[in-house]
Amino acid sequence: MAATFSAFITTKYIKDNTPVLGYVNDDELRTFIRPAQDVYIARLLGTNLYETLQNGVINNTLTSPQIQLLRQYIQPALQYWVIYEYILWSNY
Repeated sequence: MAATFSAFITTKYIKDNTPVLGYVNDDELRTFIRPAQDVYIARLLGTNLYETLQNGVINNTLTSPQIQLLRQYIQPALQYWVIYEYILWSNY
């Protein structure tokens, strides 16, 4: 995995696009973004593509197809993996 981490999704995106209520603490929700991204998304994308996207996000060098991949496929899947991880460990 990439040495530096950059989330492919924000807590705002999750709250705006899922049934997660606004009173859920952003810090608590943010805690589950990295594990969900590393476990579920990285495994699906493979190391090379995952690290390419990570570096693109960090360096602001994503190509148009990479942005489309993130917005149309990765973010929608990731939001539900984050919720899944959050529900497992919270009292929600």
